[in-house]
Amino acid sequence: MATVTYAELAKLPALRRFYRLIRDLFGVNVALCSPALTENARYRAPGGATFCHLLHRQKGGLARCLECDHAHFRTALSTGRALRYRCHAGLTEFIIPIVLDGDVVLP
Repeated sequence: MATVTYAELAKLPALRRFYRLIRDLFGVNVALCSPALTENARYRAPGGATFCHLLHRQKGGLARCLECDHAHFRTALSTGRALRYRCHAGLTEFIIPIVLDGDVVLP
C-alpha cells in the first residue's frame, strides 16, 4: 500500500466533496487536521466570516481555540473514537478520527 501524505489527503477531490456534503447537510464547517496538529485544511461555507474566524481575530482568541482543540484531539487520538465536546467559546464541536485497518490515521 502506498503512503499518502497529509497534504495529498487534504487535496483529494472525494474528501472535499464529502466535507461539502457534511457542511450542506448539517450547516457546520469542517477542518482536516494533520496528525501532529500543525496543519489544517478548512472547508468553509462560501461568503461571510464565521463566528470562529471572528473569534480568532480577537487578541488571544486563536491561542485559546488551539489550546482547547489540542486537548480534545489528544483524547480522540488516545481512544480512536469520535468525540463531541463544548469548546471554550461554548460551541459544540466534534472530532472524528479517520481509522484505517484499526490504526488512527488522522484525528
